Amino acid sequence: MKRDTLIFDLDGTLLNTLKDIGDTMNEVLKKHGWPTYPESSYRFFVGEGSAKLIEKALPKNQLAQKEAILAEYLEAYGQNWNRASHPYDGILRMLADLRNEYTLCVLSNKPDAFTRQCVSHYFEVDLFNIVRGQLDGCPRKPDPQGLNEIFEKLGKSPSQCIMIGDTKYDTLCAKHAGIPSVGVTWGFRPREELETNYATTIIDHPSQLQPALALL
Repeated sequence: MKRDTLIFDLDGTLLNTLKDIGDTMNEVLKKHGWPTYPESSYRFFVGEGSAKLIEKALPKNQLAQKEAILAEYLEAYGQNWNRASHPYDGILRMLADLRNEYTLCVLSNKPDAFTRQCVSHYFEVDLFNIVRGQLDGCPRKPDPQGLNEIFEKLGKSPSQCIMIGDTKYDTLCAKHAGIPSVGVTWGFRPREELETNYATTIIDHPSQLQPALALL
């Protein structure tokens, strides 16, 4: 059966959102007089959702405040989400080339409302069949529940699907769901993370995705 469904991660895969995320978190930390971080540090703070970002960025002696700080962060991110974020070079062309041959979806650990907001702002209407962020009651990637629910909603089997992402949370999610994954190196994490966490294949530029898909 042809693999005709592609499920993309969002942050670090389709969109470079790192500066807006890092600037927002630093804004909150600075407000409380806590240490801030360079943008490069946020490459390893993101990927598991906003609550985990807060846990990684907060001083260890302030973790009791993490729920309140999460609320502050989400409120601030609502003002900052599109200041510097943008699709990576080649992404729009890649998606235009894929849309007539594949069913395209998004599965992100970003809160669902922000995931939908970013997708509707940066991409064409109806480009993606399903857009899904982190939902209450559903575990985050690498747990495969979100992927499995996408399969069910589309009426697709795992044998028809491929996951594309930039972190181990994406490649491990794919492995747990029994589907191949394409790891991308233009995002937030190094190639070594993808190599050691079961990426089926790895690409370095969006133009390489279609040839890679033909081999899966």
